[in-house]
Amino acid sequence: MKKYINSVIATVMFYASSTYAALPTAVTSTNADKGDYIAMGRELSKSGIELVAQLIGAGILIAVAAAGIKSFWDVRKGKAEWTDLTGVVVGGLAVAAFGLVLLTQAEKIL
Repeated sequence: MKKYINSVIATVMFYASSTYAALPTAVTSTNADKGDYIAMGRELSKSGIELVAQLIGAGILIAVAAAGIKSFWDVRKGKAEWTDLTGVVVGGLAVAAFGLVLLTQAEKIL
């Protein structure tokens, strides 16, 4: 009975349906239809700059997390004190907040 239930569950899990396979439509530039290729290039470069800004923001957050983990590791080894960890975390969060605010303002300029 258990094998039968497992086979039914496996069959249901791997059941494929075409209704779930629909992909979203691609976003097209409105300026390309008008023949304004300079404006289309401007739109594409704006999207690229926004992507780079988001990647930089993710890098900032990863760097702050890595610094906090390294500081915690040093505390656990006895090379640093808990106040050092607190300073790294508070300073890292302040730098991350300032950096993310600057990136958000830079995206608004575009």
